[in-house]
Amino acid sequence: MLGGNNETPLPQDSQFQYQTNSSLNQLHLLGTMRAGCTIDPINYFANDNLATMSRNNSKRARETETNHSIQRQQKLQSSLNYNYNNNSVAQDEAPKQNLVSTGLRLSYDNDERNSCANGSITTPMFQSLGDSIRLDLDRQKEDLDQFLKFQGNQLAKGVRDIKQRHVTSFVTALEKDVRKKLQEKDQEIENMNKKNRELVEKIKQVAVESQNWHYRAKYNESVVNALKVNLQQVMSHGNNTNPCGVFAVEEGYGDSEIDDKAASYNYMNIPGMPNTGMRCKSCNVKEVSVLLVPCRHLSLCKDCDVFTGFCPVCQSFKTSSVQLPRGDIITRLRVFDSNARENLNAKRTRINFSVGPVFCKTYEEEEIPKAKLIWRAIKLPIYSVALVPLTVGASAAYLETGLVLVRRYATLMLSSVLIITWLNLSNDVYDFDTGADKNKRESVVNMVGSRAGTFAAAITTLVLGVSGLIWISWTASNIRAILLLASAILCGYIYQCPPFRLSYQGLGEPLCFAAFGPFATTAFYLLLGGGSSEMRHLPLSSRVLSSSLLVGFTTSLILFCSHFHQVEGDLAVGKFSPLVRLGTEKGAFVVRWAIRLLYFMLLVLGLTKILPVTCTLLCFLTLPVGNLVSSYVENHHKEDEKIFMAKYYCVRLHALFGAALSLGLVIAR
Repeated sequence: MLGGNNETPLPQDSQFQYQTNSSLNQLHLLGTMRAGCTIDPINYFANDNLATMSRNNSKRARETETNHSIQRQQKLQSSLNYNYNNNSVAQDEAPKQNLVSTGLRLSYDNDERNSCANGSITTPMFQSLGDSIRLDLDRQKEDLDQFLKFQGNQLAKGVRDIKQRHVTSFVTALEKDVRKKLQEKDQEIENMNKKNRELVEKIKQVAVESQNWHYRAKYNESVVNALKVNLQQVMSHGNNTNPCGVFAVEEGYGDSEIDDKAASYNYMNIPGMPNTGMRCKSCNVKEVSVLLVPCRHLSLCKDCDVFTGFCPVCQSFKTSSVQLPRGDIITRLRVFDSNARENLNAKRTRINFSVGPVFCKTYEEEEIPKAKLIWRAIKLPIYSVALVPLTVGASAAYLETGLVLVRRYATLMLSSVLIITWLNLSNDVYDFDTGADKNKRESVVNMVGSRAGTFAAAITTLVLGVSGLIWISWTASNIRAILLLASAILCGYIYQCPPFRLSYQGLGEPLCFAAFGPFATTAFYLLLGGGSSEMRHLPLSSRVLSSSLLVGFTTSLILFCSHFHQVEGDLAVGKFSPLVRLGTEKGAFVVRWAIRLLYFMLLVLGLTKILPVTCTLLCFLTLPVGNLVSSYVENHHKEDEKIFMAKYYCVRLHALFGAALSLGLVIAR
């Protein structure tokens, strides 16, 4: 009967720790009823609940719940075994009674005891099952809370990360925009500062030009006053006048010795005078009516003045022009014509201004001997600027190679002298065109009396000098020397020749430094270094370069000091040399510090062993000459007659310094 039937489910064998078929010391009917009533329903209930709980658990806690279910089954089976054993023991210990089954349920006591036993077994089972479910629910609730807490923390962390990234990107973009704005503002500030500097420079330039125009106006006023006085003297010597009212000049007086082109003008149609004299020199049709400045030639009509930029008489550049009245042309020709100014120079007159009411008086100037004028025109000491670079370059070549090429040295010296002659003659020609040398009696153009002849001589010397340099360079087959010499000649051309005329912009000193220093000295060093094979490998050592810098420095000092006595003349023609911009007082200060810088450079080159010790010692022997130049310029920079000699003192310093430098290089060999 314990095996069950088709209507009663049987528990599995693995769910009990005891044998359900074991014989009990009781009636089979009662035993069967107890086993069938107490075991089968309980096991069935437990199995159904355990299966339902296992199905409802989540995937995350499935393994854990399975283990707990197995443990609960073991506990339930243990409790059943315990209860059953207790009942068995109690039955064994109780006195055995012989129960008689009458079919009328007479054994009532046993049935009551069995029902109590079944109730005591069922109550702990349900209590343990409820506690287990409660524990599972609490555990699931705790896991769910932990999961929600973990997910909340992850979500908060993600939000914080996103917020931080957004803030970082925003700050980065803001910083980039601010940096861009700051850069734009800095650029605007820099542009404003640049414009301010340009405006300051323009203001300074305008102020200098205004001052120059003021000086020029005063100079022109003084010239006009002097010419008026001279004209009055000429008119006072007149004996008679012609019928047209034009005064006659006494023969042998005034400007009768000068080739005055205005004397041939027949403006009043006087008999015996040519009618073509008053025609325009450009169109040759209309009458002249415009006075050109600075040459003061009456040579153009009103219409041609608009299209002409130079004087058709002397071919000089026109800076301005003056329209003259028709009835006063002859008289104003006597006043403003440049030949009248040459007449004043021939009569040796000059202007003297006194304090108080302005008045002019003339007196005879001290006559300068013609031999002295020729000496000044030749400028023989200036030719040292050609000899010093050549000699220093030859000495440096001797120091490197030990060779002395006398014939090549002589050819280069002659070519260099011809180049310097071209510079002097062309400078006189172009200064005469601009009016800077109109009153300069030692000018070659004024002494010879022919601008064209002087210019032709200048071109001839240039061609001969360049030919000699090209021949030597071609013989030596040194392309570096050819390029350096070409650069030196180019510097001399743009210094004074049109259309560049950089000397009028105050750039003469830098060009002179480059031409006679690094370019010429280094080229002579390469040409005098030996044969073609030796010169191709001849190095440009630091001794050669430092020597060329010293030579260029002393040469530039000569050019700077040569402008002390002609500041007013440079102002009148618009030549803005450094002395015109600085003034003679500041110019003297510059000369003093330039000489100090020269010997400081010499000391540094000697201490660093770039120059030989012999060069340093011998060059320092010229220090008294340098002090003489500095003191002379400082004491006489306001005296035009004495400051004229400043450039010759600089020539002396240049020659002695170059000779000492060359001798030191030769001895160092």
